[in-house]
Amino acid sequence: MKCRLRFLTRGDGEKGQSVVELAIMMPVLLLMLLGSLDLGRAFYSYLTITNAARVGAQFAMDSRRLQTEVMYIIESESKPFVTITDSDITFTTTSWSPGYDLKIEVKTQFTAVTPLISNIWGGGPLTMRADTSTRFNSS
Repeated sequence: MKCRLRFLTRGDGEKGQSVVELAIMMPVLLLMLLGSLDLGRAFYSYLTITNAARVGAQFAMDSRRLQTEVMYIIESESKPFVTITDSDITFTTTSWSPGYDLKIEVKTQFTAVTPLISNIWGGGPLTMRADTSTRFNSS
């Protein structure tokens, strides 16, 4: 029994080794975790504004819809995690009537939590843009 306990005890130079290893690796592991969460949030934001632009274009295909109604649909489609305001939505068309093309551009600002991740694009908020095109229906 004594022999077994002696193998389970550490030597004199190894008492704080695991604490030092943890102290060295913990910041690196936390940075990797937060960095992957930030990249996931950025990807989610991009998918959200792309989907909002598509839903807005699908809703706008009926030329009887008002521009404010389409804006409301786009803004409500992006909630609760991505904020889109009226100034973030741009409509490009020659006429809001049947047979004409409509291009909808949606943009938003993404701010990373991890400072090193934001340095990838130069620091500060990242402007994301998504656009889609459609043609107004005749009925």
